[in-house]
Order: sequence, then structure tokens, then C-alpha cells
Amino acid sequence: MATESVYALAKISLNVWATEGATNKKKLEMLNEGLSDFGYKVIEESITTQRGMCYMAVWKSSTTKNCVLAFKGANWYSNETDKEQVKSIILGGEGSREDIIPTQTRAMELAKKYGVNLITGHSLGGYMAEIFATQNNYPGIAFCAIGTNGPFTKLGGEVVKGFHNVNFDFDNFGSLPWCTHVQPSIYVELGRKSHSIQDMIEYFKDNQEVTNMDIKERCTWEKEIYLYSKNSNVADEKHAHQVQEEGGVDIRGHLEDSSDDDSRDIDSEQEQIKKTIRSIRRMRKETQDLYNMI
Repeated sequence: MATESVYALAKISLNVWATEGATNKKKLEMLNEGLSDFGYKVIEESITTQRGMCYMAVWKSSTTKNCVLAFKGANWYSNETDKEQVKSIILGGEGSREDIIPTQTRAMELAKKYGVNLITGHSLGGYMAEIFATQNNYPGIAFCAIGTNGPFTKLGGEVVKGFHNVNFDFDNFGSLPWCTHVQPSIYVELGRKSHSIQDMIEYFKDNQEVTNMDIKERCTWEKEIYLYSKNSNVADEKHAHQVQEEGGVDIRGHLEDSSDDDSRDIDSEQEQIKKTIRSIRRMRKETQDLYNMI
């Protein structure tokens, strides 16, 4: 499976927004901004901005030879197609199945034409990315995405190795409890409300070694919640051991030969992790209560 930095995929998920509302020269500059270190350039012929579907484009890396297809997030204020698709997703009706057909058909055309091996997107783009990736066996990352399996319509496919949905710990819109993901969510420990791809980029800026293939193994795991913290020591084998079945890190224990200072540090870190997980559950309940009132 293809491997790429979570940071690079987040950057591409931001840049794909430039497919909307920019002049040609400016658009190309914005589509490629900040990607030179990874060797990525957008394939101009792949830029898709037809009405009735999610905007998208393909980036090719000259260094890794990876080819990334990115779906644009929703523009709630000016794009009527985006607005209608988001409403359909939130309501979870059968109409959402028909809404995605043009987008998914075009995505498959691009994937076959350019040899795409990674999928990404943010918000509505992440939703489309998860549907396409899990139905067609592609790795990648969906950022801050609503779950693809609603109460009436289930559009997610199968779990794919190397594909994850990465959400913030406080993101009500990206964590609607009646819309579930194909795979367990990975929650990024930001500590405040956010649905912003810019915040995701900033979070992973100093952790560019984290990839779609190893982010889950860098997470703590407790009661069906994966939590990623850039300040965590869970990847250090001196302080933690892997959970056999979940593939995450058991925050309830550490190696017996840790020093007293190490133990105190771990206890403090575990307490913070548990606090964050409790907050995530509370946020889920508040969102569910809001849904029940509608």
C-alpha cells in the first residue's frame, strides 16, 4: 500500500480548495503551494469543476511517484451543489446515494487514467474520499469527515489498510453520532473546537514523519477510541507496549523497568488522555441530544 505523510495529505486537502473561484495562473500557484518538498504538482488536466459533483484534482510526486486524488470540501456559502449534498448527508436519506454518483464516477475515471494510489479530502471532501477509498481499496486519509454510514443509507465499503479518518477531539460537525465510519476514528488532541484543515496542517507541521500507514500505531487506545497526540510518548517502546488486537497502544500499562520519574510522567500523560477521551464522549452525547431535538 502507498505511504505518505499525513502532513502532505492535509496540505493537498487544503490546496484542492483552489479549484474553486481562482484565476488560472493564481489557481495553479495555490494548488501547488507548499508541496515542493514532497515533489507534488497538480496534473492540470485532472482539475474537475463540473456542476453537480464535488470538485477534485490529482497530484503527482516526482520523488515518491505517489499519485494523490483529493476531493474539495464544501463551500456552504456559494456552492449550491455542496450545500445540497451536505444537507442530504446530515439527514441521512436515500438521496445521498444518488448525489454521490457523478463524483464517484469522475473519481474512478481520474484514478484509472493517472494511476492514483492515495485518496484524501477534508469535510465533504473527506466524506467522498472515504466512500471512494473503502469501496475501491485505496489507502489515504479523510480529514474531519462525516461518517459514510448514515441511519438510512450506508455508503462506506470495507476497511482498507492504510486508510483512516482523522478528526479533531472537539469537532461536532465531523463527529455526527448517527453517521458512522467504516473504520474507527482517530482523534487528534487539539483541546479546542475546530473543523479547520489549516489547524490540521499546523498540528502535523512538526510531525511530518507520521504517515497514513503508521498513525494508528502511534495512537493510544481506550474503549473504541483512538487518540493521537503529538506530545505523547506512546511510540516509545521504553514506555508502552502495543495492544495485540487493536494495533494501538495500551495507555493502562508500561514496561516494568521504567524509572520513577518516567512513571510519574506516564501517569500524568495517561490522566490527560483519559480526560480528553471523556470530553470526546461528552461531545458525542451533546451532538446526539441536538439531533434528537431536530
